[in-house]
Amino acid sequence: MWKTGLLAAAVGVATLAATIVIGRPLVEPEDTEEATVVTTPTRSWGEQASDRCRDALASVRAELAAVGGQANTAERAVRLFDSTTEIEGRLLRRLRGLPSPAGERIEVDEALDLLESQYRRDAATAARLRKRYDFALLNREVLGYEKTATQLRTSFGELGAQGCVAYFDPRSYR
Repeated sequence: MWKTGLLAAAVGVATLAATIVIGRPLVEPEDTEEATVVTTPTRSWGEQASDRCRDALASVRAELAAVGGQANTAERAVRLFDSTTEIEGRLLRRLRGLPSPAGERIEVDEALDLLESQYRRDAATAARLRKRYDFALLNREVLGYEKTATQLRTSFGELGAQGCVAYFDPRSYR
């Protein structure tokens, strides 16, 4: 249900932005010599990545809240692992869609490659857990994720993506 609300909000924002961008030339002064061109500064990769990570963080928090009242069961653990892995996959795709600045391309690619490696591992684990719940596997994977998350916080921090640092920080979910 919340996804529908999120989609509606995104469509509304996109429509407003398109209206402003498309409609702007229609309301410009007739004397084009007096009109000034206003350019907005390009946002850094880190700032754009932070926005995407903050969105993902909000999605994970919403998922945690949705299952918060349920009993702590194997089904709940698998559902939570599966849904947060899906959020991680969407985040990865959104981050891959950002153009990398030439000066940081290698660092961005390394951070995203590490995230992709973790995502693939999580997706494989989620598939195994859906077939058969295994507490030892889940526990091992969560502990392994924490090690990778530490590396990702460092990488994204160096890229100026503080929203991503928060996304990979377990304290952000408390």
